[in-house]
Amino acid sequence: MQYQVADHWRDYVDRHGIVVMEADQPNNGNHSHVYFELGYMLRGTAKHYMNGDLSIIRPGDFFIMDLNSIHAYYGDSECQMVNLLFFPRVIDPALDGCRDLSRLVSHFLINYLPRNIGKFSYYIFHDSDGSVLRLIGSISRELRQNRSGKEAMVRAQLIELLVTIMRQSGETRQSGYSTLTQDILTIIHQKYAEPLTLKTIGDRLGYTVPYLSRIFSENVGISFTEYLQFYRLEMACHLLLTENQPVAQIAEAIGYRDVRFFYKLFKKTYGVSPSTFRRQADKEKKS
Repeated sequence: MQYQVADHWRDYVDRHGIVVMEADQPNNGNHSHVYFELGYMLRGTAKHYMNGDLSIIRPGDFFIMDLNSIHAYYGDSECQMVNLLFFPRVIDPALDGCRDLSRLVSHFLINYLPRNIGKFSYYIFHDSDGSVLRLIGSISRELRQNRSGKEAMVRAQLIELLVTIMRQSGETRQSGYSTLTQDILTIIHQKYAEPLTLKTIGDRLGYTVPYLSRIFSENVGISFTEYLQFYRLEMACHLLLTENQPVAQIAEAIGYRDVRFFYKLFKKTYGVSPSTFRRQADKEKKS
């Protein structure tokens, strides 16, 4: 079955990276987006369908849709929603290939590591203290004012919004992970450039590889190897955008001695080579 790609806001979001808009009595059949969508219910109610499951959204409820996630919602006569649409590059150009919220909030600038990676689009959240709506309002006001430092302020406010949502959802590293998993993550973040394996970590912490592998996968939702690759590539993107080092040196700096393997992994993840990624980012900065 084919679904509509909702692209009526695509040009505007493409140009500005982020937009806040209000909609009365919104009705949208099955559709998807090429950007993130945060939908917040102000008044009335709406039926929200995600993967065929129905939820009723009431005032103070909100959802966040990953890129290309398919959903639909139908509001009643009193329904009013506010939508925050954004590309992840607003936070960091290195996130241009990011497609889900779990990876976005795991980025080192935010550094929240949720359980069950990739599942946020399946939930309806509730803004218990109004802080999410206040932050959406702050972003909207900043976007309307042509003041110096607007981009930096919007970036900071968007990060604050995402962290606030993580706190409200209870999907924080502090509450979601065992001490052992946090120890493993700390080692990855400090030693990612070294030849790192579960064997070396197990020897250091005093646990067997099968036990570490099971605990890490259960807590984080992906394997140790997948997470290590994810973190190394995030750091590679950051270096490509902030340093003038050759790609081979960057590959070695993040732990890949085999440059061919690094190129292959990078292109598989982001759809372009490291060199093209850097050129496109440079071009976007100048435009």
